[in-house]
Amino acid sequence: MAKGDLKMILNLKEKLKKHYLFAVYLVVASGILIGLIEGFNIKYSYWVIFYYLLPLIVFYSLIQFWFAKRNYGEKLQLKLKNVDLTNKFSTQQILIAFVAIIVLTLIVHIIILKGLPGFEALTEFNHRNLVYIRRGVTSKLPVWFKYIYSFVLKGIIPMGLLLAYHFKNKRVFIILSLIALVYGINGMQKGHFLTFYGPTLILLLVNKSYKRALILGAYIFSCLVLLVFIANPGLKYTIMKHFMTVKLPKEVSKEVLLDDGGEGGEGIVKANKKAVNSLYLRTFYLPGATVGRWFEAVPKKKPYLYGKGYKLYAKITGQKYHDYGAELYGVIYPSYVKRGFVGRVNVASFMYDYVNFKQWGLLYSALGMALLISVISLLYHGDFKMMVVLNTIPVLYLSSTNYTTLLFSGGWFLIICIYLLFLRNYKPKHEH
Repeated sequence: MAKGDLKMILNLKEKLKKHYLFAVYLVVASGILIGLIEGFNIKYSYWVIFYYLLPLIVFYSLIQFWFAKRNYGEKLQLKLKNVDLTNKFSTQQILIAFVAIIVLTLIVHIIILKGLPGFEALTEFNHRNLVYIRRGVTSKLPVWFKYIYSFVLKGIIPMGLLLAYHFKNKRVFIILSLIALVYGINGMQKGHFLTFYGPTLILLLVNKSYKRALILGAYIFSCLVLLVFIANPGLKYTIMKHFMTVKLPKEVSKEVLLDDGGEGGEGIVKANKKAVNSLYLRTFYLPGATVGRWFEAVPKKKPYLYGKGYKLYAKITGQKYHDYGAELYGVIYPSYVKRGFVGRVNVASFMYDYVNFKQWGLLYSALGMALLISVISLLYHGDFKMMVVLNTIPVLYLSSTNYTTLLFSGGWFLIICIYLLFLRNYKPKHEH
């Protein structure tokens, strides 16, 4: 291979690294289109392509050109060298602080709820009661603590585990893993374990520590299986009926047997199929299908909001704020509402702007997304590894989450801050 060809390949590789987050988001957007095309009016796909995706590419290209012309990457890198707490505190002190915050939050959570809902669910065989128990994990918390709890779940715990691994502190990593297990079971959400260990798992893969990645992946899978067991009355009954000394009430027993598939012991197979199908649907179909349902609902069943879907604008103008994420739940899932369920319909960011400003909202959203991805990429300038490790999962979550929600209550902004304070300028003596 000629030197010129090698140089060209290396330059291309560096450019791909620079635009990694944008490339991942384009994959996410493509997945949304796949779900949208299936079963929905083709005009919605055209709207997403011509009002959102194509402008997104144009806006991103212009922003990148501007950043490069002003040399913002190098300038910011020089300024960020002064942002480093690992020079002021030892890694042990930093990890102790993380453990203290996580443990204290768990204690307060237990005190407020007067117990551990996830562990109480182990002996609950009524499906509706299980739903209420799971919802109560957060719905019964005061507003101020909801934010703290969310920050710990989505920012402090994942970064604590990553720091413990990166700082090579096995003891703290094990301690945090045990605490994370309690949080995960108590939260009764399979996504929690992916959130907790996602960054560490990606770091292991990037470092080519495949054996450790396989072990951690197996542990995450076992945690997911445990949560499937807790949330599935039929599966629990299949396994636990031989050890139960108290008979279930008739109405609960009937519900369990129907869910279990009968006394033949089909609960495990059925539960595993449900879990696999749920993962497939959530990843490849639901985000796009949800976008389609929002398009169908607005403006046919719900009017455009013209700014009232933004809290700050509604407050400034003195108008009533509308959260269509909650309000459209009854429109899209009326049967669930009739059964007494309450929930949200989470959707990709651009739909929140669409329901406010029609198709022009998609254009506005494209500009916001292009700017967001460009700025975050800039913050990780020169550190491709951590860009991949800490931002791949948040970008994937953009398929069904508003980016402002993901940034703040979703913990993305907190993760970026922790990275800048403790990881960007820290260099371990040797890699794993």
